[in-house]
Amino acid sequence: MSAKRIKLSGSEYRKKAIEKNKKNKDVIEQCQKLDGFFKKTSPLNVEIKNVNTQTIINVDESVDNCIVQSCDKTDSLLENVVENNCLNVLFYEKLKSIYDNQDKKKPWSQEDYDKALNEINDAKLNPGKTKTRNQYYLCRKYDLIEVGNVKHIILKPKTKTENIIYVVPYENYFEKIEESHKATGHGGRDKVEQNLKNKYNIPRIAIQIFINLCTTCNKKKSKPCKGVVIKPILSADFNSRGEIDLIDFQSTPDRNFKWVMIYQDHATKYLYLRPLTSKRATEVAHELLKIFLEQGAPQILQSDNGREFTAKIIEELAEL
Repeated sequence: MSAKRIKLSGSEYRKKAIEKNKKNKDVIEQCQKLDGFFKKTSPLNVEIKNVNTQTIINVDESVDNCIVQSCDKTDSLLENVVENNCLNVLFYEKLKSIYDNQDKKKPWSQEDYDKALNEINDAKLNPGKTKTRNQYYLCRKYDLIEVGNVKHIILKPKTKTENIIYVVPYENYFEKIEESHKATGHGGRDKVEQNLKNKYNIPRIAIQIFINLCTTCNKKKSKPCKGVVIKPILSADFNSRGEIDLIDFQSTPDRNFKWVMIYQDHATKYLYLRPLTSKRATEVAHELLKIFLEQGAPQILQSDNGREFTAKIIEELAEL
């Protein structure tokens, strides 16, 4: 059949593509993803050919680029799904090996959970009926709660204000831990455990295994820590370096004195304290001169108040 050229708007093109490709799920999904794109674009020239009941759609380069981008996103999503499935398998393998090797009491599987739920439910529906030993144990330790017509097993609360803690089957550990781990911003074991303990009864060992397998957390660990290397200041002799600083006492002044000047020899740690009425360079220089006349001037004068402040003090000292 010869090719027929039709000029369609974006929305019309989408409807036709969906109608002609109902059996082809991939094309329908692509059309749904491109829905927002077609709403913003002008009518497109679309060429449709019927070849062996298959629809071949040729669109402009802009649409092709959009399809490539959506395919790239789909590929990344598929990679995440595959990676998540691999982690799921590894998680349960490691957890199973721990329970097998350490003779620990194994948690309930989905089958055990369903059996326990039925036994508790049967005991509650028939209070006059004689309970089995297992039912006595289950009813003493657990209770049932109904959420949206679905019954769940919870730990029996000791007080009315105690949180409801759901019993989780073994097969749901990975899902619940993953949700909590992401909710806490890929937090550590204690953070995830704290987040889970008021909702589900999941053992700590399962949380630790999950965090050890988390790819995002492992990438953070693999990055080398760049520590700040601080080169120490060494003084060989007395008066080789002098340190000056000012302490603000404006909130608790002593008469007119609102500042305290500290001068310290770096090598010997010998300290001078001088009260000041202000932090002007002239007043600081006068007090420094008195100290220098007693013990001599240092080779280097160091201050945390900036180079300009130190330069002004030296200028004032030179003028005195």
